Amino acid sequence: MSNPPIPTGISPELRAFLQDWIDWVDRGAPDWEPYHRRFGLCSNAAYFGSRRGILVSALQVEIGKLFAHRATPFGSGYTYRAVAKTQHECPNRLAWVRATLEANPKED
Repeated sequence: MSNPPIPTGISPELRAFLQDWIDWVDRGAPDWEPYHRRFGLCSNAAYFGSRRGILVSALQVEIGKLFAHRATPFGSGYTYRAVAKTQHECPNRLAWVRATLEANPKED
């Protein structure tokens, strides 16, 4: 299975979440500070939204649409990574987030 396509035109809220998430990964991904290592992007978007007063379901719906209803958009290792608390180390997920941020530069 290949990664989901790299989207353009994502919402500023989704871009802010993806940037915050990758910054967390780059800081060593301390568990629950603020994201959980067991969770993928959709569930961690809920934490981001709740901290910022963003309608959580809007972020999750936007991400869900980008993944075109794939149960495991970054490969079949989701359950293993969840148990091992290594979702943040998934090379496919990291590549997709970085490419999505690059394709959607921050507006001034």
